Amino acid sequence: ETKVRPRLGAIPGASTVAMKTSSSEKSDGDGNDVGRKRRPLRRVVIVGDSLVTGVGCRVDRCDGPTLPRRLGEALADAIGADVEWVAVGAKGADLAAIRRDVIPSLRSRWRRDDDDDDERRSSSSSSSSSSSSSSSRIDAVVLMCGVNDFKHALAGRAPSAFHADLIQCVHDIKRALGDDVWVILPGMPMQLATIFPPPLRYLAVYASDAWDAQKRKMCDAAARVRFVPSPTASAMQSAAGGPGVAMVAIDGIHPNDAGYGAWAHHIAENVAPVLLGDGAALCEEGNEGGGGKEERARASAVVAIDARGT
Repeated sequence: ETKVRPRLGAIPGASTVAMKTSSSEKSDGDGNDVGRKRRPLRRVVIVGDSLVTGVGCRVDRCDGPTLPRRLGEALADAIGADVEWVAVGAKGADLAAIRRDVIPSLRSRWRRDDDDDDERRSSSSSSSSSSSSSSSRIDAVVLMCGVNDFKHALAGRAPSAFHADLIQCVHDIKRALGDDVWVILPGMPMQLATIFPPPLRYLAVYASDAWDAQKRKMCDAAARVRFVPSPTASAMQSAAGGPGVAMVAIDGIHPNDAGYGAWAHHIAENVAPVLLGDGAALCEEGNEGGGGKEERARASAVVAIDARGT
């Protein structure tokens, strides 16, 4: 059984906010879990462009954009823990727009949450150890970026400029959420896009790979950064349900629900070692630590910023 209930209000700087919490466990009439064993909790933030806000997926769902939602579910399965997630994205955002419009909202939100936690702990002298340790610390940030940045290549912008922007963006994230937060940089599966006819398709894939190479270099440029290689077309097809399953939206560039779900599964396999505390080989190219399958845990919170853009 899945329950969905509204939570909280608006985040400063957001023009449109939708926050929800879902649970796969049975609940009573008040939304409380019944007979549910307490499990570890991990918090993940997904930030970026229209991939985060859900462009290309169904609009009749009430439980959040597909990529963040399916990523939260896949991570919960992989690590055997509860996963709370927040998704903050701006349509058409490059790294400059993410730094300007998205990251300040994160800083405002978690500063407020930390203040609320401190106030609750100070107002109750009988708080249990579990409640007193329930700060809003974020374990990992998944940064979806690159597509809107390599559009600037048409104006002569080089991959090295993207790398410089990426360094600043990662720095801003860590300054907002803490130096110990992991920053996850997924590669873009541009080979799935159908909007580009040959030979433009080959050029788009080449440009995407060049920009993804800058993400890979971030493992050496900053601590606690993880690059997730782009999934192969066959891996995506397999995760989506087999050959013949359409994975691209009608616009030819964004994934559809099946594509987002397959991509989320791939990202989760790579993020699981981070959330499990496995520091070995986290920056090795192609490493896909998965973790054992456990019963599905509750998913989490959603925040989508609808900004101007495409």
